[in-house]
Amino acid sequence: MLRLSSLVVMVMLLALLGCGGKPKIVADKDAAKVKMEMTKKEVESLVGRGRSVGTDSYEWKTDKGKTLTVGFFNDKVASMIFGGAPTKSEEK
Repeated sequence: MLRLSSLVVMVMLLALLGCGGKPKIVADKDAAKVKMEMTKKEVESLVGRGRSVGTDSYEWKTDKGKTLTVGFFNDKVASMIFGGAPTKSEEK
């Protein structure tokens, strides 16, 4: 029984560590190429997988110290903040 509870605790810790952690560092010029309506696959081809910060929301840090936060809806960029400037799909 002790082994089972230890295994459960270990799995929970690994799950928590996998969901958080430091955001990936990406080139500022690549992060600037992310645009509204891009698919998740297109974004990941530019900047790789981001750190999950919510349901279908991801974050990256750039080599210039900026933060890129992207929210997806129906597999497309619906909102994003890059370097502190929010952008929403209505503001095209």
